[in-house]
Amino acid sequence: MKQPVVLFVRLIVAGVFFYAGSHKLVDAPAFAEAIGRYQLLPDWGNLLLASILPTLEIVVAIALLLPRWWRAASLLSIVLNSMFAVALLSAMIRGLSIDCGCFGSTAGMWSTLAAALLRATGLLGMSLYLFLSEQSCRE
Repeated sequence: MKQPVVLFVRLIVAGVFFYAGSHKLVDAPAFAEAIGRYQLLPDWGNLLLASILPTLEIVVAIALLLPRWWRAASLLSIVLNSMFAVALLSAMIRGLSIDCGCFGSTAGMWSTLAAALLRATGLLGMSLYLFLSEQSCRE
């Protein structure tokens, strides 16, 4: 019974990461600007992150679908979603009124910081579930 649930959660997390990464990859300069609005990195850091993160998200999405790699990908997803949650929480605490930049210009009302934080923590929980459930799926 546990294996179908694990597969379903893998598909959800992979779908979100693939969608987010592909939309950021299409317009990296706009994504760099979105990162800059968080006021956490220097300009060169925003550009570097904007050039690396979309590809990393797509790689995580693909790896989540591969039998030999999904557990490692779930660990990387934990790291990424934790970083996203910290950045979002930081922006909320500092009172920044910004779009999360998570899905390019396609997010609509889901781009608010509160919605993005809820999504990041939900994905973090799902990724933790995946990482911790791997042992029990072998039995």
